[in-house]
Amino acid sequence: MADIFLSYARPDQPVVEELAAALEQAGFSVWWDRQLTGGHDFSDDIEHEIEAAQTVLVAWSEHSVKSHWVRDEAAFGRDHHKLLPIQIDDSLPPMGYRQLHTIDYREGNRGAGLAALVSAVSMRLDRDEPPSPPPAPVPVAPAKRLSKKWLAGIAAALLLVLAGVAAFQGGYIPGAQSEQAQSLSLAVTPFTSPGDEDLSTVGERMAATVASRLSDLPGLTLASTNSVNAAVRAGATARKLGTDMGVTHVLEGQLLPVGDDMLQLDLALIDAASGKRVWTKTIEERRALPEELAQQSAQAAGIALQIRQGVGFGGSPLPADIPAKARDPYLSGMARLAERSDLESRAAAYRDFVRAAELAPDFAPAHAGAAYILSLSDSDTFGFDDERRKSAFHEHLDRALELDPDNIMARAAASQGAARIDYDFAKSVEIGEALLADAPDDGLVNYKMFQIAQVRGDLASSRAYIERAVARDPLNPLLRTARANVLMETGNLELLGAVIRECDMCRTNNQFRLISILAHGSQDNIDRSWDKLDTYFRRDGTPPEILAQARSALEAYVANRKQPLPPFMDRQNNANKVVFQSRLVGIDAALDTLAEVVEANPDELTMLLTDMRTAFPPEARADPRYHKILEDPWIAMLVNARRENGVMGGLPLAPEEVEAEKARLAKLRR
Repeated sequence: MADIFLSYARPDQPVVEELAAALEQAGFSVWWDRQLTGGHDFSDDIEHEIEAAQTVLVAWSEHSVKSHWVRDEAAFGRDHHKLLPIQIDDSLPPMGYRQLHTIDYREGNRGAGLAALVSAVSMRLDRDEPPSPPPAPVPVAPAKRLSKKWLAGIAAALLLVLAGVAAFQGGYIPGAQSEQAQSLSLAVTPFTSPGDEDLSTVGERMAATVASRLSDLPGLTLASTNSVNAAVRAGATARKLGTDMGVTHVLEGQLLPVGDDMLQLDLALIDAASGKRVWTKTIEERRALPEELAQQSAQAAGIALQIRQGVGFGGSPLPADIPAKARDPYLSGMARLAERSDLESRAAAYRDFVRAAELAPDFAPAHAGAAYILSLSDSDTFGFDDERRKSAFHEHLDRALELDPDNIMARAAASQGAARIDYDFAKSVEIGEALLADAPDDGLVNYKMFQIAQVRGDLASSRAYIERAVARDPLNPLLRTARANVLMETGNLELLGAVIRECDMCRTNNQFRLISILAHGSQDNIDRSWDKLDTYFRRDGTPPEILAQARSALEAYVANRKQPLPPFMDRQNNANKVVFQSRLVGIDAALDTLAEVVEANPDELTMLLTDMRTAFPPEARADPRYHKILEDPWIAMLVNARRENGVMGGLPLAPEEVEAEKARLAKLRR
């Protein structure tokens, strides 16, 4: 039983995470649904937790006042005389709660607010002396949301160009062992927006799109959308849908406007037999991009069904023997690992796995999860230096394999860590190939072999392995991105175009629409694609003048025409700037910038190691400044692996190799 049940809205996660840590440091036990921050699973006993907690702490904000989940939990706390509200921004609590004293925990008053909160909770718990409050928590910077920043949106689109191996050091839902998919049935009800008929119509279309995309999951049976909609209009509840339509689960959603241009979608997966929520997620997206919101919703629900219910072959069913005390942090880590789209999610996943391992030291999957996320991410992600990351990786990996030598996630981490942490590619290959021999149909194993093939520059094998991985986990966004990247690098633009057209106004699809032009396209491709690109990026908030600059730079790049870099690009210090400089400004300027990028963002430089248009010409690759990329041990390992495999695209050259490379490229392009 926890002292405090903490209720909040997902967008407030950075503040709430600080607060929970501060309260725990003050000596209180806190139950809070960490999974809510990334679409993560609720415990089956959430209702038990709120009933058992002695205090229901509700964090009111502009987001939580619109969340019916938070309002429900606040109502429970109020009705059971244990509600303790705090205010974390300038928004007033909703009607019905404004007569209650609310502690001021807004920015600028966090220290005093924490002291007042500690005192209030202590009195409720009948402690003789409240614990000494810890220092005010250090603010955690919120994860960057590319969808809200035009500059990040354009830059991210351009930087996807053959980021290749670096971009895909993650992207799979790892489990303890791959097992046969379980069979579940699901009804997706129309997403509602009470009092807003137009938004409810959008929600109904969105729900139909989600149902269509979820139908790709092996082992999942979808109830007819028309039948579900008719039953809901007739007043059917989730439990009645379960009885009448024979479904095991129901996916519900509620759309809420956030300001003038954003939408919030609250999703909930319901067990049809009991009527209880087993998972929930809140997603925000631009109101002008409902297709993108539907895409994210399908991906999130798919991950939840895989992780919790064992649907499909991509994510393995949860281990049956999860120790009760480690269950919440382990589930949180698994969900964050599956949706690690930003550095904070990766760092939080690691913290969750470490916490689970501390609570259950003999639980191998927790150690395997910690080792796996360490192997996928740079040291800076965790605030470590390289030695500390390496030490932590081997500590968790050794413990996982000691407890369970056959654990697939631990073995995949061993292969990945051999390459990314120890820079021993031969060992990485040895471990990966042994894993493939033992589990050739496992999705995680095929993804690991895709990574090895990418290091080697073996595009044919990369394509084969990623297709197998996607077949087992068809909704995984990072796998689909990796597949699109391989299609682009192999020049399979017809199939890539078909993938893009599956969702014309989805974020990743338009990023690939843009970068496929950069890598392979012509002025004609720009002319034919620009209307859709312009529509998408305007809807995503990009100012028209920036779009005009981006088009001008893209046209100059394709034509190999000299002109100044646009200001937004010139301010960057990354491989994107290097690539555009090489054609718009000149190779000499690009080589000078390259040295700076080696220091700041070396992983991005894999975009140069290709036979596509983003590569430098052979003469430049013999320049000592280009050889600076070899100072990064990861790039040096990759270059050596490709040389051994006879793959020369973009590699640094000795002066005597230049003519032979020119001849190879001339033959390739005939």
